[in-house]
Amino acid sequence: KVSRMLGIEVPAVVIEHQYVISEPIPAILERQQAGLPRLPVLRDLRASSYIRQERAGLLVGPYEEECKITEWGDAPPGWWTMDLFPDALERIEDNLIGCCEAVPALGEVGIASVVNGPTI
Repeated sequence: KVSRMLGIEVPAVVIEHQYVISEPIPAILERQQAGLPRLPVLRDLRASSYIRQERAGLLVGPYEEECKITEWGDAPPGWWTMDLFPDALERIEDNLIGCCEAVPALGEVGIASVVNGPTI
């Protein structure tokens, strides 16, 4: 809306972006207790994902090959506030498997939470 007020057309679509946060990983808990710095962000090209420390676990955010586009027109619907879309882990299953191969400790714990929200 702001770009239109300025006479600028910005082509953009809203896509669903999912990420998962793992349960605590013992090695990360040990690092925290030892006062060591946070782990660096890892970009896994093979699994098309980023992996970063989130509290005592890892956050995995995949770049979906076939992302889901949400048609909202000019703006989110009036009822939309801070809502999330339903989980759709089947869309990112291959990414998650690849990340577990890259970081085996990730495959040894469960998923604590899944977030599937809008992004442009």
